[in-house]
Amino acid sequence: MGDLLNSISAVSGTRTKPAQGPGFGGDSIPLVFSGATVKVDNAISKINGLVNEYIDEISQVKSRWRLGLGAYLIAKLEIAMGKAGALEVDKIEGKAGNYVFMNAHSVGLSSKLSDFEGLAVRMADYEAALSHLTAKLPSKKTAAHKETKVPPPEWQGN
Repeated sequence: MGDLLNSISAVSGTRTKPAQGPGFGGDSIPLVFSGATVKVDNAISKINGLVNEYIDEISQVKSRWRLGLGAYLIAKLEIAMGKAGALEVDKIEGKAGNYVFMNAHSVGLSSKLSDFEGLAVRMADYEAALSHLTAKLPSKKTAAHKETKVPPPEWQGN
């Protein structure tokens, strides 16, 4: 988990570029094994750029931690990020106010890990940092690629 957090903090100063959604021009994508389709937002947006950055960082961490506890924790984190996320807002004993920290259960641990509470950030500081990061995102959207069609005649294979 520390490796992922360090990797993300290392790129925190870079500007996120808007990116196209996962549909690559379509409004839905097929699921790999079931064949069902899922609706997707194909807009070029800053959020899609942030998602791409997250995927790049987690892929690099996964390549460094292929086995063992590190691989297990990253796999559980990926599942949590696909659902409700991995952060928790709660009070910490001996401290006033709400704090944001990693939820130990979301990464596959059976009990609270006091180290996560030791890394906790005050809710106000978390919100300020989040608004600072989103303010740095570029607001300009680039045009989507239009579908290109090639008219007949079709190649006959000769």
